[in-house]
Amino acid sequence: MSNNRNLEMDAMNAGKQVSLWSLYPFQIISVLLVAVLYLFLSVSINFLFSLLKRTKETYKKNLGKFIGSLIHQFFLFVCILFLGNQFLGLFFTFNFYSTLVVVFWTTLFLFFLIKNGELYKRLFVSRDQFVSFLSHSLGYLNPILFVFFVLALANV
Repeated sequence: MSNNRNLEMDAMNAGKQVSLWSLYPFQIISVLLVAVLYLFLSVSINFLFSLLKRTKETYKKNLGKFIGSLIHQFFLFVCILFLGNQFLGLFFTFNFYSTLVVVFWTTLFLFFLIKNGELYKRLFVSRDQFVSFLSHSLGYLNPILFVFFVLALANV
């Protein structure tokens, strides 16, 4: 962190700007890697379920919209997480800081789950109740599995 502060101060004294890439390269790479993993997991699970005869048409038709919406939701989630953590940093010295962080992260995760479920429900509408039930269930399953895999990778 002090290295970043030194880079910023040197740039300010020289009248230049410092790029985010030079300040936070590992954070940027990790967010992009996690985004690719999330996209891969979601598309893989949907591909497996699209092999079923009754779901093939519905999933093929909406794949482009689906991937675009997943990317949008993921980066919205990351931006809200970043801004929320910055705001919560103001309360770092208070005794209830850890409670605030847990409440914020849990609320944000539930918001992400609900938005993902709505995405699946909106994109994979079919006359067949099986497809609607399956797609809505996948909307909740994908983020839960994703968080499980990220936590598993973090513990390794």
